[in-house]
Amino acid sequence: MEATPTRTGLTIQADLDLGTYEKGIRVSKDEMARLQLKPADFHGEWNYTITSRNPAVT
Repeated sequence: MEATPTRTGLTIQADLDLGTYEKGIRVSKDEMARLQLKPADFHGEWNYTITSRNPAVT
C-alpha cells in the first residue's frame, strides 16, 4: 500500500500494530453515541477523526 503511487502525489503512512487485543468486546449504542467523531469531508461514513473527551489530552 505504501509503495502505490498516485498521479496527484498522494502519500500515506502505514504501520503494523503487533499488539494483542481481546476478541468479542461489545460496545453499546450509548458508548458509541458518546464518542466524539468528526467525519471527514471525503466519505465521512468511513473516514473520521476521534477526538478526546479530555481537553488536556491532545
